[in-house]
Amino acid sequence: MPATDQFYTHAPNLASPAVGAFSIVPHDTNEVSQVTRALRIGTSDGTLSVIMADGSALVIPVAAMEILPFRVKKVMAATTVDVWGLI
Repeated sequence: MPATDQFYTHAPNLASPAVGAFSIVPHDTNEVSQVTRALRIGTSDGTLSVIMADGSALVIPVAAMEILPFRVKKVMAATTVDVWGLI
């Protein structure tokens, strides 16, 4: 029996839960497959280096297991943590 989705009529927005996720391999030229709704940091602290959806660059320290409401199009190779994109 397929799972019931009681929220299928709700429009996705930044305040709603993510509906999908994908692992991101940091790279200086490759963009992510989809602009993210948020990022999930892995199990260690470190540095996150990204290009935001508007093209601006951001480098910040991040904590393990953190969820960041960032819309990004690229995660740069200088990133020292595991990252997942949430959509």
